[in-house]
Amino acid sequence: MAILQQEGTWDLIMPDGTASKICIVKALRKALNLDLSQAASLLRNIPGVVNSGTEAEMRWLSQFISTECGYSALVAKRSETALEL
Repeated sequence: MAILQQEGTWDLIMPDGTASKICIVKALRKALNLDLSQAASLLRNIPGVVNSGTEAEMRWLSQFISTECGYSALVAKRSETALEL
């Protein structure tokens, strides 16, 4: 939790028109050890933010998706103003 407080929250974003949504969800399910209902929930978030955490975690997930699916997700720091909306 200290890293999130120091560096802020980072988002893993899958834009529209990306690689196969099924491949992306399978990769995230494998990386995060998700069950089927959690994976189905992620599918509904594409396009959009599919996970949040530290910068290192999101960059690792982006690289994992790249290895599994040939596509790198966007990693962006969540802005403070986005939290206020």
